[in-house]
Amino acid sequence: IAGCTFTHCGNDGIDLMASSPVIRDCHVVSAGDKGISVGEQSHPLIVNSLIEEAETGIAVKDGSKPIILNSTINGARHGIHAFAKNWRYGDGGHAKIYNSVVTSTRGTVIQGDPKSDVQCYRSVIGFNDPARAIDGRISLLECETVSNSDVPDKQQQVKPVTMALYRFGVSVHDKMRIGAGPQTLKAKM
Repeated sequence: IAGCTFTHCGNDGIDLMASSPVIRDCHVVSAGDKGISVGEQSHPLIVNSLIEEAETGIAVKDGSKPIILNSTINGARHGIHAFAKNWRYGDGGHAKIYNSVVTSTRGTVIQGDPKSDVQCYRSVIGFNDPARAIDGRISLLECETVSNSDVPDKQQQVKPVTMALYRFGVSVHDKMRIGAGPQTLKAKM
């Protein structure tokens, strides 16, 4: 799935079940539920994608193992939510996030239930309430958490995250949003 834009979806922007696609350079805006729903033992690679204003940015469930690289989740109630939904799979969700930005303006940024885990590397976690930044088995390695609590609008909300990216060797090009595509984020990995 490449170069697609999904706007004002009544439910999920992209819904994966028992699949392993590459999702790259996609933009999901104002999904009614999840920006990307990763379920039923799916193993997608999500690269250079932007998810904005969803109830949940990316949901990871039921033995699924996505890799999320150079992507941004902005303005979701929950940035990443990993959990066990369907008892038939007997497992939760297991996400790995690299060189990405995950923010939440209304809830927990990254959360997982006891059967799930999320590993986050060289990424920026933005939050309004430090007590709700992460919850569950979440590993942060070379990540930075930044507060968005004093930021009144979306444009200003991205500023502290952008400054933090420079410290991780990521440069922001043009005047586009961070994570919006390959011209926007360039990682020195």
